[in-house]
Amino acid sequence: MKRYKRVINRLIVAALVASFVPLGLSPEQQAHAADDVRNTLNVRKTVNAPVIDGKLDESLWSINQSLTKQTGSGTFKDSKFGMLWDNKYLYIGVKADDDSLTAAGSGNWFDQDNINFFLDPTMHQSSPYVADDMQLGFVYQADSTTPEFHFGAAANGQNSKDANKILRAMQKTATGWSLETAIPWDMLKMDPNLTKKLGLEIGVTDRYGADATQQRNSYWSAYQSSSFWNDTSGFGVINLIDSNPVTDPVNPVLLEENFDTIPAGTLPYGWISDVNAGSPAFTVVQDTYGNGRVTFDGKASGKQARVVAPVQWDNYTVEADIRFESVLDSARWASLMFRVPSSGKVPYNQMAIRQNGTYEFAYRKADGNWYSPTPISGTWRALTLNADYSMKVRVFDNNVKEYMKAKSDPGYTMVTDTTLPTTVVMEKGKVGLQADQNKVSFDNLKVTRITADRLNLVVPGSIEALTGPISVTGSVYYSDGITESILNKPLKYYSSDESIIKVSNNVLYPVKAGSAEVRVIYENAEYVQQVTVTPSTVPAKVSSLKHNDNYFLATVNQPVDLTSITFKADFTDFTSGTVTGNDLTWTSSSPSVVVNNGSLTVLQKGVYALTAQKDGVSISMLVVAKETTDREYVLYEENFDQLTEGILPAGWTRKEGTTASKAVVKAGSFEMDAAASPDNPSRVLLPDYLGTFGNYKIEADVTHLQANDTARWHSIMYRIQNNDYPYYQMAVRKDATAANGVEFAERTTANAWNVMDTGAFTEAIDPSKMYHYTVKAFNNRVMEMINDKVVVDTDNAGSLFAFRQVNLFGL
Repeated sequence: MKRYKRVINRLIVAALVASFVPLGLSPEQQAHAADDVRNTLNVRKTVNAPVIDGKLDESLWSINQSLTKQTGSGTFKDSKFGMLWDNKYLYIGVKADDDSLTAAGSGNWFDQDNINFFLDPTMHQSSPYVADDMQLGFVYQADSTTPEFHFGAAANGQNSKDANKILRAMQKTATGWSLETAIPWDMLKMDPNLTKKLGLEIGVTDRYGADATQQRNSYWSAYQSSSFWNDTSGFGVINLIDSNPVTDPVNPVLLEENFDTIPAGTLPYGWISDVNAGSPAFTVVQDTYGNGRVTFDGKASGKQARVVAPVQWDNYTVEADIRFESVLDSARWASLMFRVPSSGKVPYNQMAIRQNGTYEFAYRKADGNWYSPTPISGTWRALTLNADYSMKVRVFDNNVKEYMKAKSDPGYTMVTDTTLPTTVVMEKGKVGLQADQNKVSFDNLKVTRITADRLNLVVPGSIEALTGPISVTGSVYYSDGITESILNKPLKYYSSDESIIKVSNNVLYPVKAGSAEVRVIYENAEYVQQVTVTPSTVPAKVSSLKHNDNYFLATVNQPVDLTSITFKADFTDFTSGTVTGNDLTWTSSSPSVVVNNGSLTVLQKGVYALTAQKDGVSISMLVVAKETTDREYVLYEENFDQLTEGILPAGWTRKEGTTASKAVVKAGSFEMDAAASPDNPSRVLLPDYLGTFGNYKIEADVTHLQANDTARWHSIMYRIQNNDYPYYQMAVRKDATAANGVEFAERTTANAWNVMDTGAFTEAIDPSKMYHYTVKAFNNRVMEMINDKVVVDTDNAGSLFAFRQVNLFGL
């Protein structure tokens, strides 16, 4: 159907239809050793995070857990691991002895020398993997400090996670290789301060020959299981221990490089070079006095290069001396890159300075394009060629501070201090240098970790129960000497007894008399205080109200006892229960609704909006009233006879199609003309309140007046979601006698059609006749009828019952 006139000359929607008239690494590579002991390990908390460089040389590490469950043949080499944790990360370090390290051999990634972590944060200990289980594969790479990374093969969505969140580094050692990782808790959707156990398996694959089958595997637990890639039942158990934390110090300086000892024409070990096509690479240049600088010599159109250092973290300062030696033009720039992925590629952030003095904070997206508009841009002062300057960027969470200074300046000038949306700031990563169409050199690159060292908070020592959220104010002191307000900082709140002080949506609420310890955490800084809650002087109040249907039924002039209307209620003491309608205050804008002495009376047939309120909490309801003699409760009825020509009925909405005159009242009917663009297709939605209902009968007198071909159709839409789609529809073709002349179809969440049932009517739709369409929908059952003849009878309507809106569609 492309056009139909007098399509609908009577529409009735009657609700409440009560019934109808009747492996370890991959599927191919499995561990074949099984033991009857499930290993467990107590993992200590660390006050200071290790440096993720693969060296495992800090004193806080204890690499002493052996992988003794072995498969394969030959002489097995020792493999050991150790673990630590803090509020942000789970740290795992592995040392794998290997006298024949192999990289880029034949076979799959898991056939190479590799280390795998298998994680079960919910401890379900079963198959298959569920949503937050992960297999993390790290593959040895020659002449690199960055292992190749892979998620496992289990089809649980793990591959959709952001691998850049995992900090990882490796080193070749005298006896093999080592791996150091930091896995963020939010990637596991786990809070280590609330959940103290997780499932873990660790596997090391030692490739010892040219053939991919020449490998042996060592595992930690392998409890009564021979496969780990999609089955967590054999994992060991990790216990996160708070007491007796590791306090060994760690040098906050992650990198300090002056390039003096680096041979000319090379880069420091582990640095990753990346250039635009045809561009020269960064390289170290030594002067006659042995002073080294890393230099880019690319003063030509289109020349650009990057170099990324093997140092990584989340919050740090990066600073370096910079000298523009020549530029293609004064708008050319050089930058400090930060939060660069382990690969050294996009996406990343940078602080750029142009020779003309313009400074920027920029975000290069995963597709290689720059985010526009540039998030931060301003002007400092022009940089003199061949003069020495210093630039510095400080990044903590999504706050960025940038600084500039000339060599002769007494100190840095802060040019920006901006908190940016997380959409333009990377979370963590490496650091690097970049230059664009110039000759520029850098020296004295320094990267220093920043930590939140202390929370200076004001928390009330005593507070009355049920008096609302506990106010927390104060500041955070950082390791670089900066102090900032905690306002808008992502603090986390905990209570030792949530029956006394409840944490809800990360807010503290005093619930009942008693004493509880409140703990506030920001990054790895913690504040602890005992809070006394005194008895409340007022009773608990309603904090939310819900009703199963959001409507009730009435008969005209027959009072409804409000005690018969029941609501689910939450209270300010975090209990739940029920309240009845007589406990609420009812209001309506219609004089046809009268509330008096615990009852509600409707004086005239119809649907009326009500508001019920208690303790300042309100809920919207509908009352549907019928006459005593009526068999049905009518939700909506319109015959268009009294409506003005050329309008869309009140409360109706045009969803598709743009020409106003193509969907209007005409001569006592509603006509839609969808013969051509921009009105093909056209959809019209009925009043919003009908979305309250889901079981109903819809009736309309409809015809095709004109169609572009006999396969064209119009439809009645119902159970519409999101005010758009998905929805169900009864579609009727011009040739309704076709096998699919009448359809029960779903427009899916993907905006595609799913035709679930079809039928044929006895005749093609005659434009000179009106046809009476009926849809009956009850739970998962739908009947579609024309002139009281059942054409479709299906029980496939269950998926969209939760959201229920009645509307029309014309095409």
